[in-house]
Amino acid sequence: MTAPHPRRLGLIGDIRAEDVLLERAAEALLQHGVEQIPAVGDVVDG
Repeated sequence: MTAPHPRRLGLIGDIRAEDVLLERAAEALLQHGVEQIPAVGDVVDG
């Protein structure tokens, strides 16, 4: 039995309605092979 391959996570926190910066961060993480991007911290819309 083989172990499942490790997943690459990219955490993003304190987004605070910064949609342009969020998009840039997500694109950068995806370029580094990140498979999942959980949002941690504040995700305030205002």
